[in-house]
Amino acid sequence: MPDESDTIEPVMRRVVWSAQAGQDLVQRVCGLIQIDEVSIRLAAGAGYVGIVTACLVAIAHAGRGSVGGATTMKIAFVGLTVGSIIAFGGAWKDAPTEGFDVRKFFRSPCLTVVFALLLSLLTDSYLQIAVAAIGYERATAETYKTFFFPSKPRGKFSGKPIRFPAMLVWRRYFIPAYVGIWAAIIAAGTMALRDTTSTRRAVQAGSNHTTGALP
Repeated sequence: MPDESDTIEPVMRRVVWSAQAGQDLVQRVCGLIQIDEVSIRLAAGAGYVGIVTACLVAIAHAGRGSVGGATTMKIAFVGLTVGSIIAFGGAWKDAPTEGFDVRKFFRSPCLTVVFALLLSLLTDSYLQIAVAAIGYERATAETYKTFFFPSKPRGKFSGKPIRFPAMLVWRRYFIPAYVGIWAAIIAAGTMALRDTTSTRRAVQAGSNHTTGALP
């Protein structure tokens, strides 16, 4: 009777090979659509901005016409939509030079879904949730890369010489500003969540009181 490992190992090798082949394919496709002409690059950038704007307009319109108010699934879909836009844009920008990274690609959608769900505790506006989720995702990802990989050139700068090495030292002086900004954001978010929760409880209590007073 064959050993179970003899069956599992070939399957795992095929899975790993398929994942690597998929990454190579994405990198080659992104390399093929890499644009060097300035006018075409500007047009492509304008097109990307147009796509982002169209998605935000559609999200805002869907929020106004939503039946039953915001739900967890709807909010998660909003976060997934804007996160996917960020992920595709990042892959197009970085994959030709540093390769396609599956974990990096799905990082943005995961973060925007989490932030969208958190922001839904403060507002029912799909548009506000979408825009804020984009901002918080970018702030979180860039802060993470800055502090955990301070000496690693990113994206199109990968493999290129560092032209201003003194900045690697000078930027340390801005760490207190980073910490202060994040502390202010967390404090403001905590206070806003507390106020929103108190308001909702007051409204719910008033509604219950009114309902109980009806003959």
